[in-house]
Amino acid sequence: MCPLGQLPYKTEDLAQQLLRPAPRDRISAQDALLHPYFSTLPPPLMHLRDTVSIFKVPGVRLETEARDIFSPGRRMKPSLAPLTKCW
Repeated sequence: MCPLGQLPYKTEDLAQQLLRPAPRDRISAQDALLHPYFSTLPPPLMHLRDTVSIFKVPGVRLETEARDIFSPGRRMKPSLAPLTKCW
């Protein structure tokens, strides 16, 4: 899992606001969508139809995770896979 300190500032800031223990202190869903983190996404992505792949948007691509580079033969349990992504 990627430590918060290794994430870009906008990502770290949003994650910290979403993960506050007390619900009253957390960022609302509406405010989260207005967070600067989402301004880093290509604008066409916001208007993409559900039937169109995000990879059709210029600037969107998959990046290899460091875990995959350093241990390409290592397999994870599928149930743990969503917990290892760092956006």
